[in-house]
Amino acid sequence: MGKNTRCLIKARDLIKRFQPDHVVMEDPNGAKARRGVRVCVLLARLDAEAVRHGVPVAKISRAQVYRQFSMFGVGSKDDIAAAVAAMLPQLAARLPKRRRIWESEHSAIGVFEAAALAITFYALDAGARRSKSDHSV
Repeated sequence: MGKNTRCLIKARDLIKRFQPDHVVMEDPNGAKARRGVRVCVLLARLDAEAVRHGVPVAKISRAQVYRQFSMFGVGSKDDIAAAVAAMLPQLAARLPKRRRIWESEHSAIGVFEAAALAITFYALDAGARRSKSDHSV
């Protein structure tokens, strides 16, 4: 069984178990996206799986995440991870040390990327709600 199949089975189980309001994922076609073919295929299949279960999918680009976190002076994934840890102290203990250019990315950075996507989603959603209420006055 391949990686994508294992991920899809796990995602299907999580969707059934937690019945989320939304599935938030990185937009593989968005600005600053650097995903390989396998991951792009996986994201498309995850999107279809969520829709099949009636769960709306929100795609957030890396550029949107960087814009959202720009108020914290971020310039890298490490900076975003530190900002997420400051917002969510429960994750602070998992914050990896800053990566040196010759080191590979720490496995825990994915947790911070996922949290940054969620934070960006909620910030954009709140901004859209504010904008709608401003126009309805």
